[in-house]
Amino acid sequence: MPRFCYKVSVKYHRYHRFNPIRKFLRDPIMQFSESAVIPKINMLEYPFVGVGAVVWKQNKFMLIRRAKHPRRGEWSIPGGRQELGETAKEAAYREVLEETSVQIDILGLVDVVDSIIKDEEGNIQFHATLIDYVANYVSGTPQAGDDAAALDWFILEDLPKLNLWKETNRVIYKSAAFKGLA
Repeated sequence: MPRFCYKVSVKYHRYHRFNPIRKFLRDPIMQFSESAVIPKINMLEYPFVGVGAVVWKQNKFMLIRRAKHPRRGEWSIPGGRQELGETAKEAAYREVLEETSVQIDILGLVDVVDSIIKDEEGNIQFHATLIDYVANYVSGTPQAGDDAAALDWFILEDLPKLNLWKETNRVIYKSAAFKGLA
């Protein structure tokens, strides 16, 4: 059984023009060698699209604590990756339901934000274009699911002590202004 340093999603990468891992995985010597190590290669060619919603219930908004990287353990707006054939709004409805078990009513677009994370050498390790909506809570019992480790409701006065990513703070304040709460 080969030992690898990095997990590689062959399904994701096989559709791209340049795939440095494809040759590695076809090489029988590398594939079955006990010392086989996939080299650290930036696998991103394009950013992915993430969609989320700032969900409001009266004067409180919902955040989830991320269970996965990037920003694992941090509070964040519920959302996730848009799937092929899905509109951005459909993705927001689905992702919020999967992560929080609640139904929402999207009121409008708040902003589009880029999350770009680089390593020590300046290589891009993660790039997502994030589409954020403002929404009202409609129904459901809020509970963390899917990629969320926890969830909670907060008020605007809580924002400074939550130590959120600056763009998350900005989007939340902008959504509050959209609703006439700020």
